[in-house]
Amino acid sequence: LSALIERLPQLYKAIGLRLLLWGGRVAGTLLLVVPGLIIHYRYSQAAWLMADNPELSIREALAKSRQMMQGRQLRLLLLDLSFAGWLAVCAATAFLGLVLLVLYHAATRAAFYRELVGESLAGPEMQAPETLIKIKPGLTL
Repeated sequence: LSALIERLPQLYKAIGLRLLLWGGRVAGTLLLVVPGLIIHYRYSQAAWLMADNPELSIREALAKSRQMMQGRQLRLLLLDLSFAGWLAVCAATAFLGLVLLVLYHAATRAAFYRELVGESLAGPEMQAPETLIKIKPGLTL
């Protein structure tokens, strides 16, 4: 119980970050869809950063996420769009595989984050691919 109480400030920061990101996405989407997507992908790594660095404030996590995603937003969007086919299969089967798809998507997002911070997921006998999705260098959001 004491370990849980010690982590309450982290929980409050995580909840605050989620509420702030949700509000930004809603505001951006109400303006137009594109600003909502830009906000979503620009700050998509903030929660991962706070999980890795609990001492970060919400503002610092958002700033680092924005910096990390500079020029990589389209790559993450294409990665997310690559799951559209699997979502269609889930819909065709009355969403029976949706739980597995959500877990697979979360694991893929975690691998994307690890790649951004430069950590290799593969051991010495296996080499991780350089990028999850390769795009032309001039394409950015």
